Amino acid sequence: MPVAACLVELLDRDVVLADEPVGDGAKKVVADLRDGSVAMLENLRFAAGEEANDETFSRALASYADVYIDDAFTTAHLAHASTAGMTRFVSTRGMGMKLEREVRFLGQLGGDVARPFVAILGGANLSDKMGLLESLLGRADAIFVGGVLANTFLKAQGGSLGTSRLEAEKLAWARAFLASAQDAEVEILLPRDLVAASGRDAPAGQVVPAMKVPDDLAALDIGPETAQAVHRRPGPCPHRVLGRPMGVFDSAPFAAGTIAVARAVAAVKLGLTVVGGPDSVAALGRAGVSERITHISTGGCATLEFIEGKKLPGLARNWSPRVERSLSCLNLVFPTALLRKLEVVGSLSESVALAAGVRDATAGITTVDVAVGPGFVALATVAEKLKSSALGVAAQDGYWRSRVPSPAKWPWHRSRTRARAT
Repeated sequence: MPVAACLVELLDRDVVLADEPVGDGAKKVVADLRDGSVAMLENLRFAAGEEANDETFSRALASYADVYIDDAFTTAHLAHASTAGMTRFVSTRGMGMKLEREVRFLGQLGGDVARPFVAILGGANLSDKMGLLESLLGRADAIFVGGVLANTFLKAQGGSLGTSRLEAEKLAWARAFLASAQDAEVEILLPRDLVAASGRDAPAGQVVPAMKVPDDLAALDIGPETAQAVHRRPGPCPHRVLGRPMGVFDSAPFAAGTIAVARAVAAVKLGLTVVGGPDSVAALGRAGVSERITHISTGGCATLEFIEGKKLPGLARNWSPRVERSLSCLNLVFPTALLRKLEVVGSLSESVALAAGVRDATAGITTVDVAVGPGFVALATVAEKLKSSALGVAAQDGYWRSRVPSPAKWPWHRSRTRARAT
């Protein structure tokens, strides 16, 4: 369905499509708009002035509006007319809600980031991630490297990679980076095993040691031992960020590693988890864990460049940084609650014990506010138990469960909101 026709259905109002982004036709469409109607311009990239960030083209776009709102984080790293150029000629401008959410969550991964912090990076090109990797040495506790990126590092350590794709011209840089990471006491986690095959069209691969890929095979995915290692690392309450796939994700025999790592990120029960890049986001969907990720970024290159600390052209004029903190809440769910009689069977002491466990696990964390929400009949007891800690206590509704799971299988329901730092 054409985009304009789809907008008519979604907005339930008139949408008038101009057959050009700038020019007399576009001007007339905008000038003739009735109150409440929407004008939609033809694809801006059909015009050479868009990607060239041409000033004349930028001024023409700006002439259509009194207010500019950018909600496209995916193009925030591009200095194009619609993302950067026209903002100079519109006095009132700002971010849409999705773009503001990107800045809010990704901003927590820069500067004095909450620890422990683990970055998981894959993809095909080391060249465009060298700056990101170097920037992470000052923030991350551990960096796991997969995909083609890992091949270059494994080769730099003397591994035999068969016909695997790698960047031979970056071997010296890879060795220097590993030495810098050791000096900075940042753990670099490389694959222990790989899934290798003759090519991406092979019906299946074989698991081989990471340093000993057969001469006639190429590494196309991380192996099961490596995926398990990602699950086991790091310690309690980590922040994790995942960008780019661990292998040839679009080929079924070599997608398991990316899906396993996506599940490992989703398994974090307390802390900020961020996933970016279309393949990594698709892996969340295939693993059925999308709803368990704190923030799924719509950006690919924009996400990685933002985390690296680069100034994105599409954000330069559209936002001002705000100091915010993430408030993480855990609802302590009663396994059995007979609310009609205001009784709680076998769960008051367990709720107190779980609250104490959260207190101990989050000791020393200062950049994230944490609160627990016990059932109302345990509220006073839990509040008393935690009064000398930094944890907050929030009330919630209790509810009844007919089957009592073991404490190890209790659900940890996590929700997030914002709290201004004071």
